[in-house]
Amino acid sequence: MASKSRLGERIGKRIGKRFEEMFDEESFDSFDYDPEVPEAFEEPEAFDYDPEVPEAFEEPEVDEENEFQYCLEEARATGCESFSCLGKTFYRIFDYEEYSNILAKAEGEREKFFHRERRERILKEFSDKDYLPQVCFDSESLKAARTKFPNLVNVIDHLEDEVAFSAIGNHPLTLSQPLLLLGPSGCGKTQLLQDVFRGRFCYMFDCASANAGWGLTGSEPLWHKAHPGIVAKTFLNSGVCNYCLILDELDKARGDDRYSIQNAMTQLLEVESAKHFRDLYLEFEMDASRLNIVATANYEDPIERHILDRFMVVECREPDLNEREVIIRSIYLELLKARQLTTVFSKKLPPAVLDRLVQSRVSIRKVKGILQKLMARTLRCKKEAKGQKLMLSAELLDDLMPEEQTRKRIGFI
Repeated sequence: MASKSRLGERIGKRIGKRFEEMFDEESFDSFDYDPEVPEAFEEPEAFDYDPEVPEAFEEPEVDEENEFQYCLEEARATGCESFSCLGKTFYRIFDYEEYSNILAKAEGEREKFFHRERRERILKEFSDKDYLPQVCFDSESLKAARTKFPNLVNVIDHLEDEVAFSAIGNHPLTLSQPLLLLGPSGCGKTQLLQDVFRGRFCYMFDCASANAGWGLTGSEPLWHKAHPGIVAKTFLNSGVCNYCLILDELDKARGDDRYSIQNAMTQLLEVESAKHFRDLYLEFEMDASRLNIVATANYEDPIERHILDRFMVVECREPDLNEREVIIRSIYLELLKARQLTTVFSKKLPPAVLDRLVQSRVSIRKVKGILQKLMARTLRCKKEAKGQKLMLSAELLDDLMPEEQTRKRIGFI
């Protein structure tokens, strides 16, 4: 047994010695790294972003056109009255499905109309106008009008009340009731409206020159010279749902009783009926309830009672002598700016010219034309004077304004 144990010890020592020889420190130090060993043994390098592959890793930019188209299609599918997109609120003007049916019918009945191609083209222009935004009202124009039209401060007060009422709900201006400015010719009614509702969102319909209500409602497409009405055309041209429609000279509207302008506008003057306004040419309903409708007239007697009752009537008066002076000065300064003549003419009207215009019977509407002619005459007769601006001449004014147009002062002999 002892001999076997000693044999085992000797074998164990020999095996241990062989292992020590195989794995001593020198053998580890002599280990040489082979570069051919694959990258799995190397520490991976930092990821380098390749700019040639941007779309998958960059945040996509917002495409406004695609975003609006998505919102529009969603609104059409759900039939909602309004939706918000790109910081604006869009309101439904007409039902897109009804419009599509009318368009398909027009394309299928080409032989029915004399002007089938033109009607089809006009219908296609409304393809993306079924939802339109509201335009905000410029309140600064009211402040300027208060200085320019001192005789119409009651009209300006009414408009400021409407602006304040709209501001409560943070809504763009929509008049709570159609407005009628009633007053003498030449007192500034139409000019005030053009100044307040300025820009491409103000459209005028001259009732005195219109022969029938077709100008508002459009004419049936079976007629040879049929066309859409101004309500529908202005929706298309303005691109907003609350533009201002000025019905000028309402008391002078004429025509056959069957096609009268006053009867044609009845549907526009009530909110509920205006929501279902139908243009006879386009043949589909439109929501015109957000329009700002303002009319002007000199007399109320020619206006039918059922039309007059639907308006908020505000009376206008002629300016007195002090107000005429303010208005004439304002008109003169506007002419200088419009013609870029502030460096040519003096900004002050000569007292003789101003007094002559103030005392005259000439309406404010005609004063602007007289001043323009007087400036032109002065330029023709100007004398060279370095460093001095031209002054309007009262002598040249005699030829432009007849003597009988001057008011006579009251006095005693």
